[in-house]
Amino acid sequence: MTVLLVAGCLNTALAASGKVSYNFSNVALGGETKITAGQDITAANGQKVPGTILFTDAAGGKTNYLPIRAVSDLLGVEIGYDSATKTVLLGKQPAAAGALSSYETELEGRLAEARKIAYQDLDSASEEMRAKILEARALIINNTAWVADGYTASQVDPDGNEVSLPHFSELFPGWDLPKA
Repeated sequence: MTVLLVAGCLNTALAASGKVSYNFSNVALGGETKITAGQDITAANGQKVPGTILFTDAAGGKTNYLPIRAVSDLLGVEIGYDSATKTVLLGKQPAAAGALSSYETELEGRLAEARKIAYQDLDSASEEMRAKILEARALIINNTAWVADGYTASQVDPDGNEVSLPHFSELFPGWDLPKA
């Protein structure tokens, strides 16, 4: 009797809170399937996440939830996140004072992608991957302040302080110095 009562209470609690299912639905845009039921999608950071989440409430009502990044990518809408206000930003946002230009934002994105590739081992890479690694390294090298080994240089930071530039080998150990 006690076992049945506990089981009955547990089922009631689960029914009251609803049920969550992952990767239950296909998602189509313009008649073309973009997210396939039963399969995870890959997030921007490379992590596998559910493509859809289905919530069934206690009354049997169903609601599909989709990762906001997947929706923005499908619809071609810019997405961002303001951690200070905990706000997901959809669409073009007005530029704040001191904000990065669209070129700077694009460059930061390209550099982030390049960093994922540039530090891979050249010796064990295929020819195709080797070319990608070298291209990524060139992008990083050409967008980083440094000085050749054996030389000294400095720059003035935003606060007006003179700061010595790091040597190439300190920033990029094992990388070849680019040829001029």
